[in-house]
Amino acid sequence: MADAAFHSRDLRLAEKLLRHKDVIDRQVRHLRDSHLTKLNHLAPEWHDASAVHLDILTNLRRINSHVCHVAFALLAPAPSPALATVES
Repeated sequence: MADAAFHSRDLRLAEKLLRHKDVIDRQVRHLRDSHLTKLNHLAPEWHDASAVHLDILTNLRRINSHVCHVAFALLAPAPSPALATVES
């Protein structure tokens, strides 16, 4: 979706991407919380696997954040010509 929004410069797709970011963030938070709750009831030998699970969730959130930077760039207001002249 981010690739399509970037290449087409479709603002509706960019907005959808940002809504999707919120959904993913909530889902990751829920999965992390439920995992930690389950972890309290598991044997200590499962704790190593738990670190991998939490790393995957962290990386999913990080990927989601990077992808959404496309939407931020598309939805950001264009710099005014006066600012472009001052910066040059």
